[in-house]
Amino acid sequence: MEPITRLYEWFGEQESKRTGEITQPSNRFRPSEMGGCSRAIFYRMRGGLVVEPGRPHMYPISEDGDIGHDIVRWNLRKAGVELDWLDFDEVTGKVVETQAFKYPMDIDGKEYLISGRCDGKIKVHGRWMPLEIKTLNGFGFKYILKAYNEGRILEYLEDKYTKYLIQTVLCADSLGYDETYLIIKDRSSCQVGMHDEANDFREGLIIKNDPALLERMKKKMRSIAKSLETNTEPPRAYTEKSRECGWCPYKEMCWKG
Repeated sequence: MEPITRLYEWFGEQESKRTGEITQPSNRFRPSEMGGCSRAIFYRMRGGLVVEPGRPHMYPISEDGDIGHDIVRWNLRKAGVELDWLDFDEVTGKVVETQAFKYPMDIDGKEYLISGRCDGKIKVHGRWMPLEIKTLNGFGFKYILKAYNEGRILEYLEDKYTKYLIQTVLCADSLGYDETYLIIKDRSSCQVGMHDEANDFREGLIIKNDPALLERMKKKMRSIAKSLETNTEPPRAYTEKSRECGWCPYKEMCWKG
């Protein structure tokens, strides 16, 4: 047995189990997908579709993200930062998120729902607020950090990482908070949060709720709901060779039918 060959076979097996076969229609939107492709959301919610099997490269990325979240939360706890909505398992090292959130919406008499779990609650400058953690590769993090040091981080996130902002707004708004503490971690260097290079100061990002962003999300939900009602595929959001399409479990079906 070649160990790495076997490892990637196992990755493929696990990813197939994770994605599985979608057989039942759903009226639930997932917070993590709301900033992504409407057609992919449509395929998942319509049901009865078999996702592309294997995709071994996806499993370790997803697993690494989960582990990255836990490492950040454990280290915050060890540093004395006050956290809530989390159970820390001293035996397994896992962190269990205990606070769910729901964002119901009536669309033409049918109830749809966005629901998920918060990454935790954190006390910042004496104020409690929801915690959102994101991890990404060093290339993406470099440009986020550059935008931060140039004083245009919010504009950059709105342009390139709308999905991050949507998740923060959904969780906070549904639970009655008007701001969220966003921590972004570089998977490559393990840097956590932003670094003000001029003043050698480190911090997370406090994201205020944006009513306009919530309205855009609701408009997107209405559009997808209409597509489901008429069984009409929404337009593609990306090109076939894009990174986003390369990760999508519906790529083959979307482009080749």
